[in-house]
Amino acid sequence: MKGRILVLGSSNMDLILRIPRFHRPGETIIGKDLAIAFGGKGANQAVAAGRLGGKVLFLTKLGKDSFGESYRRYLIQNGFSPRLLLRTSDLPTGVALIEVVPGGENRIIVSPGANGALSAGDLPRRGKIWKGTTVFLTQLETPLEAVSLGLRLAREKGALTLGVVNAVGSTIA
Repeated sequence: MKGRILVLGSSNMDLILRIPRFHRPGETIIGKDLAIAFGGKGANQAVAAGRLGGKVLFLTKLGKDSFGESYRRYLIQNGFSPRLLLRTSDLPTGVALIEVVPGGENRIIVSPGANGALSAGDLPRRGKIWKGTTVFLTQLETPLEAVSLGLRLAREKGALTLGVVNAVGSTIA
């Protein structure tokens, strides 16, 4: 593919726990096989596109905490520019708590953390980030204000825009 993909999106640390069944309110159950993984729809899309050979820029926001430091290193190791891996000390890195029962059904609770602080002001209006960008990909795990502006700017620059509708009750304008 000629050109470049710009992904605006989330980065969550996924805490995945296998449980025998979903518990009832107020009940404590014992889980096993805790796995900690790099997740978030934006990061997953950016990393996958890069591993498939695409030239990818990824704009995200991480907390200045241990999860954020680990995530930043992971993204840099996957070829992403540190200048677009924004950080905040006001909020922790986003976290997803994922419960998985036998058979694979799951329940997910997301605490957006720094993802929720990714604002329209964080998205450059012009410059190198847009030069050569032919595809703009985003999702709804970051504030709609930033997503909407990103889609508008990408259309103005002539990029193909792709929005993944995925957050409960959210829509892309």
